[in-house]
Amino acid sequence: MIFAIIRHFCYGLLACFIGGLPLGMINLSVINITLKKSYSSAIRFALGSSLVEILEASIAVIFGIAIDDFLEENKEIELVIFAAFVGLGIYFLVKKPRPVYYDDSSSRKTSEFVKGITVAMLNPQAIPFWLFALAIVAPYHIINFIGSNLYFFLGGVFIGKMLSLIIFAKGALYIKAHLSRHSQIIDRTMGAIFIIIGMIQVWRYYW
Repeated sequence: MIFAIIRHFCYGLLACFIGGLPLGMINLSVINITLKKSYSSAIRFALGSSLVEILEASIAVIFGIAIDDFLEENKEIELVIFAAFVGLGIYFLVKKPRPVYYDDSSSRKTSEFVKGITVAMLNPQAIPFWLFALAIVAPYHIINFIGSNLYFFLGGVFIGKMLSLIIFAKGALYIKAHLSRHSQIIDRTMGAIFIIIGMIQVWRYYW
C-alpha cells in the first residue's frame, strides 16, 4: 500500500517536472514576471498554473484517449495556439521599455495568482502531454488510480510543476542581476521566442 502510494507520487512528480522543462508559454511567463516584477510574483503565478496542472492531469486520467482523438480531429486548435503565441510575441517586440516597480500589495498578489490560472487554462498542450505520459506506463500496469493513489499522484504533479517553474524563476533572477538595465533586450528575446513557438504550432497544423 505505502509502496504504491510512493510510486504514484514519484511518477506524477517526475513526469510533471520533466514535462515542464521545455520552453513554453507558462515557464516563459514565469521568466518574464521574475525579470519585470519580482521573484515572489513569479511564485504566485507558478502556484496558480500548478493548480491548473492538477486539473489537466485529472482530465487526462478520466477521459483518456477520447481527448487525444478530439484534439487530433480538431486541428483548428493548433491555429488558436499559433495566434496566441504570435500575438504575445508581437506585443513584446513592439512594447516600449518602462521602469520596473515592485508592488507586493494584496491586489497584485491576487492578480499574479489569477494570471497563472488563466494562462495555464489557455495552454491545452498539457492535456495531450499527460495522455502521452500515462500511455507510456499503461502496458506495465504500474499505475492504478484507485483511492489514495490518485491523490498522491496529483500531489506529485503539483510539486513537480512547482519545482520546474522555480528553476526558471531562479534562472531569471540570475539574468536579472546581470541584465537589470536591459529590459528592451529581454522584451525582444521574449517576443522572438513566443513567435517561434507560434510558428511551430502552425507548422504542426499544416504538416
